[in-house]
Amino acid sequence: MTEQGAKLKLSGVEKRYGKVEALRPTDLELERGEFFSLIGPSGSGKTTLLGAVAGFTPPTRGRIEVDGVDMAALPPYKREIGMVFQNYALFPHLTVFENIAFPLRLRKLPESEIRNRVTQMLETVRLPDVGGRMPTQLSGGQQQRIALARAAVYGPRILLMDEPLGALDKNLREEMQFEIKEFHAKVGATVLYVTHDQDEAAAMSDRIAIMRQGGIVQLGTPRELYEHPRNEFAACFLGNANMLDVVREIGRSGDYVEIETPAGPVRALHEGKDTGNGKQVLCLRPESISIEQESAATGADSTQYNRLSGRIVDATFTAGSFRYVVDVEGTTPIAVRLTSIRQSEMLKPGDRVALLWAADATLMIPKE
Repeated sequence: MTEQGAKLKLSGVEKRYGKVEALRPTDLELERGEFFSLIGPSGSGKTTLLGAVAGFTPPTRGRIEVDGVDMAALPPYKREIGMVFQNYALFPHLTVFENIAFPLRLRKLPESEIRNRVTQMLETVRLPDVGGRMPTQLSGGQQQRIALARAAVYGPRILLMDEPLGALDKNLREEMQFEIKEFHAKVGATVLYVTHDQDEAAAMSDRIAIMRQGGIVQLGTPRELYEHPRNEFAACFLGNANMLDVVREIGRSGDYVEIETPAGPVRALHEGKDTGNGKQVLCLRPESISIEQESAATGADSTQYNRLSGRIVDATFTAGSFRYVVDVEGTTPIAVRLTSIRQSEMLKPGDRVALLWAADATLMIPKE
């Protein structure tokens, strides 16, 4: 198994199909042993980028370096990069043992070493007793573990994973997220992971790149992307967000700026940013808001907290959370998400409420 992952560096990697630019010139560096995810809507270029690294989609131009060696012109079988697919791609006519052994037999390793490596990988994925079974005799989660074992058995220093959990149900997906993180810790390879599931990427990754229209919009740790999105698209793609239009700047006091919005005045940290008279938008995460019956709402320090009044138009309980949509004086629907407390009372549509949140929880970002 791999002891240390490789460093992966992309320099000006581009892919064109005639006049269509599937991947704009892209620079990207992955550190040794890093778990790095690509997320974005369909057509954003994430699978094209993954295919370029794998060798399935040769780039139009650019360098793809593994530990300083350019691999861009090499065919896939010479790159020594492991690949895990969404549909598992296991050979149905071979046993589990032979599926895992397949890459080793291609490399003509001695039979004793093949047996040792396959046995070790079956232990690693916690399926030591299924070597004699056929793939169809395994559950979806078990088949995905075998796909992971086959991809890593010959010790590649880079593993590529293309939507590996896409075919699984929600509960199994969450279980397999833990399994893949544990697997990554054991094999030590550098992982480039593609998914459309933002929560999956945030739960598993050291860093994430958000892609759109063939390019990287923003790159950072899950927390950096969530707390400091660069623009409206990034804010909405990773996590839920309420957007309040900036009408004009009313004034500043210390680190705070007061903004007129269609919902009313809102205070935010200005962080040296120019409001741009409508060229910015205020981003407010649903879980940063508290909600109270308007008649029972307590006063809050207006220099550090925002307060808006409105009426609940939708109330939902889901997976341990209360989710509300509040119409703020007929102008702006604001989503609120609260962790439910056992036997706590749920508010109802039609209730008049006050929304409160800290001024420094209001993000000011460029409007698209």
